[in-house]
Amino acid sequence: MNYKPPEIVSLNKFADNVAFTFRAFGLNIMKLFLFVLIVLMQGIPLVKAQTFEEIPIPTQAQLDWQNAELAALVCIDLHAFDGKVYNQKEARITPVKDYNIFNPQKYDMDQWIKSLKDGGFKIAILTVSHETGFFFYQSNVTPYCMKALKWQDGKGDLLRDFKNSCEKYDILPGVYIGTRWNAFYGIHDFKVNGAGKFAANRQAYYNRMIEEIVKEIFTNYGDWAIVWFDGGAHGPEQGGPDVLSIFEKYQPNCLFFHNLQRADMRWGGSETGTVPYPCWGTFPYPSTGAGESAKKRLLPIIFSS
Repeated sequence: MNYKPPEIVSLNKFADNVAFTFRAFGLNIMKLFLFVLIVLMQGIPLVKAQTFEEIPIPTQAQLDWQNAELAALVCIDLHAFDGKVYNQKEARITPVKDYNIFNPQKYDMDQWIKSLKDGGFKIAILTVSHETGFFFYQSNVTPYCMKALKWQDGKGDLLRDFKNSCEKYDILPGVYIGTRWNAFYGIHDFKVNGAGKFAANRQAYYNRMIEEIVKEIFTNYGDWAIVWFDGGAHGPEQGGPDVLSIFEKYQPNCLFFHNLQRADMRWGGSETGTVPYPCWGTFPYPSTGAGESAKKRLLPIIFSS
């Protein structure tokens, strides 16, 4: 929400204007003094009349996020088990050869979340999907999920275990959903490859699939404190899925981060785990984007202000 305070008119300038008016009509300075005194006693505000929006106030979810101060991202994907150095550029365009490389032998979600609790964290966010396009929960929408694994006979559900552990250790739970990159479905920067009707049909299918996935996550696992869309979430006006309306229907008390229509918090600007101090979580624009989109949208606004 854009907010501009009313412009305050200096008392000296106001008095000068009134004095000029009185002199023009031949009135003396005593009458001028009495007039100004009456104006001040009546409490007439010395402001220019203008229409401005109500000052925004934080929601309870935003206050909880600010007061937490420490939030952890539990980032996992199939590449964690391939024994190679992670190459993001390649991961975004190369499908994983065998998703059954996910086979942890000493898996203990309680131990992960308890470690965060002991470290002073109050919020934890799990990557239910990242750039491979694999979803770490039991989905009835996409086959590229934990149902396909040999691990735990295809019945494992990291999202379920994460949510349960967060509730057990009094950690606010968040979910990170990757829709911008999906190596399995050939999605790059929100878009499918190809052209014409071929691309249009595949894009429509992908968008519907993501909407149903988001609905599953928002309806099958209880309340979330934060939903974080990896690199943003293109809406229908940009050719993407309509995730915002699903969020607002099923998770109205959650933080949404983010697309061009809504951003309930601001990215700190770093993926190193550190940010400059102080780093205030405020911004005067409806959204700030992330990465490449931030530069395209924010800079023209700044320089045109």
